[in-house]
Amino acid sequence: MKRILLILSALLVAGASSSSPSAAETIPFPSALDAAAVVQVEMAKEIPGALILGNGDLNGILWTHNGKLRFSITKNDVCDGRLDTAKDPDLCKIDVKNRKWTKPGRPSSWFDYRYPCPLICGHVEFSKPSGVAFQSKLDLAHACATLSTNNSPLLEACVLAGRNVVIFKTDFPVSLTPCTAKFIPSAKQGTTEGVEWCLSTVPADEDWPGMSFALAHQVKGTRHVVAVVTSLEAKDPVAAAVALAGSALVDDEARQTAAHEAVWRDFWSKSGVALADAYLESVWYRNLYFLRCFSKPGVPPIGLYMGYKSDEMPWHGCATTNYNFEQCFWPAFAANHAELAEPYDRYIMDYLPRAKWFAQETYGLPGAFYPVNLFTHQIFDPAICKSKNRHMNFILPFTYTAGINGWLAHNVWLTYLHHPNRDYLANSAYPVIKPMAVFYAAFLKQCRKTPEGKAIYGPAYSPEHSGFGVDDTPCDIAWTRFTLKAAIQGAQTLGCDADLVTQWQAALVQVPDYPLNPQEPRVVTWARAQKPLYLYDPPFPYNVPVPILPIFPAGEINWWSSEAEKELFTRTLNTVRTVGYNSSMILAGARARLSLPDAYDWISKTFQTLQMPSGFLMMAENYDPVNGVPKPRKNDTGGNYSEQVAAAGIVSELLMQSVGDIIRVFPAWPKDKDASFTNLRAQGGLLVSAEQRGGQTFKIEITSTVGGKLRLLDPWTNEIIERNTKAGESVSFKPAN
Repeated sequence: MKRILLILSALLVAGASSSSPSAAETIPFPSALDAAAVVQVEMAKEIPGALILGNGDLNGILWTHNGKLRFSITKNDVCDGRLDTAKDPDLCKIDVKNRKWTKPGRPSSWFDYRYPCPLICGHVEFSKPSGVAFQSKLDLAHACATLSTNNSPLLEACVLAGRNVVIFKTDFPVSLTPCTAKFIPSAKQGTTEGVEWCLSTVPADEDWPGMSFALAHQVKGTRHVVAVVTSLEAKDPVAAAVALAGSALVDDEARQTAAHEAVWRDFWSKSGVALADAYLESVWYRNLYFLRCFSKPGVPPIGLYMGYKSDEMPWHGCATTNYNFEQCFWPAFAANHAELAEPYDRYIMDYLPRAKWFAQETYGLPGAFYPVNLFTHQIFDPAICKSKNRHMNFILPFTYTAGINGWLAHNVWLTYLHHPNRDYLANSAYPVIKPMAVFYAAFLKQCRKTPEGKAIYGPAYSPEHSGFGVDDTPCDIAWTRFTLKAAIQGAQTLGCDADLVTQWQAALVQVPDYPLNPQEPRVVTWARAQKPLYLYDPPFPYNVPVPILPIFPAGEINWWSSEAEKELFTRTLNTVRTVGYNSSMILAGARARLSLPDAYDWISKTFQTLQMPSGFLMMAENYDPVNGVPKPRKNDTGGNYSEQVAAAGIVSELLMQSVGDIIRVFPAWPKDKDASFTNLRAQGGLLVSAEQRGGQTFKIEITSTVGGKLRLLDPWTNEIIERNTKAGESVSFKPAN
């Protein structure tokens, strides 16, 4: 997959270079970026106060745990990849045509072992005086953190942007604690020429070769350097980590700092927002910063958490594909940072051989089918695996959500839509989406049909609130439509697979309508089930608000839909009940997409309810029907949920949308609040800048990075403007008077 990485890197660099020559040097709104810094007058304890630092591969949290100050180090590829399937039941078999499926028992690999899972590399421990309360500042512009008391700095920290090294400046005594996960062997510790190091080894299993990782700590005066190297990077991680720490320590400090800050300055120069709402302005900057700390091209994608509280995480800390995994990377596109989604795209492409095998093994169908849980060190080719079920994890019913295919395809397709590039389409996006569409068409063909020729789309599972065996879930319907349409567009753009296009067009006709409740007022419900008393409402409020998915993130229902469709889904959105836990971003995105009058207020209120002192948004516990916003979830054992960085994308949606390849500026931003943004990226490779002042859109500037048609909803006439553009061309729009 090296060629795919090169294609992605090339198209992202090309797209960035199409903006103004000074873009690499100028931060659009530096005062807004500075104001977004996370300042705690008294640093909160545990995860709520944890400060996130990272370079996209090496990362971690500076926090107090059980009264002790520490920096917990994580790295995207440091994971336990073992999967013990010896006691697992056989894989589930699903016969769509005859509506039969096996009912396997409890998978031991999921319930009886902590692994597969990410691991904390180790901890840097600081011996601070007892009873000292810190003021803290997380400087987003320079990607560094400072702890102080009485305005006197006591500790400064940063993860170097270009090297897997953490730098600390402090008078506190510093020590290294290795990985303490109880399910791997105890780490080896030692010193080499005065350099403290530790080496942790993760055992192999029948298929996965295992790995090791080393931390090295070197000090000079008040300056401490901690380096991390894995066996995936060097044959001798200890020697490599010791050498890396040593070279970082002797580097000229001023040049080292300048190089680090230049990387972040280039990052912040790509786009920016300046809003009269200082809170939502900070949400945009902070969550982009968090995503950049845990993602960059060429590294494994982050899973369920950004900064771990312990090595014993819920759900194995894995990439969960019934919304969590996808949502984490979605905000990158509008923010003009699609490079942050490269690890996601590459992983989905790499996984394809296993997805094709799983479709055949489970359903006996051609194409590709992706499961609900993905692991960092997944063995992508099951043919080389010797363990039971070929190193495959599964859980009935969660694994068998047909809509997951389209959900995963969404970000891959968004990369293409925001950076139109024929090479990427031909060699990356279409080769993934094509087998997904083949699977959907084959599945629909096997389904029973209504008298009108519509498929009874099942047996299926509606995430995360039903048993297996229901039909016509909005999740499956929306994502199937999305995938078939994307596959058709991809094939027609490339001029290939005309026979498949015909099949996909026929399959689209067979996709059923969204299920509705029987009583007035009519709203979209979660499925058409086999048992009448389980027909219209789930037994408890939604975790994932399934009836809303066609609006967001699928985009099948949007501003350009018919008035009848918009009324139906607005009713559904206003009446859906949720537990709040996995719903806040979906509900926020849907309100913005439909430009509902309460969108801004609802989003602002919800985010402020979830806001932690660290700048990160916590998850929610349950839905409060009185206040209309989720309540904070308490006592979660995992850490920071990575999906919450989607908040940056939600703010972008308030300012600019391009669903359907038609740009709308300030589609859900209140008229009474001024706002400006620079270089938000629209579908079609268009960089959009706009300003609203005194309730009026003042100007719009659009730069076409690749050429092609520009379509804009004129905010002054409410008519659609169409214009053909050339690559590099900029177009300005202003009110007539």
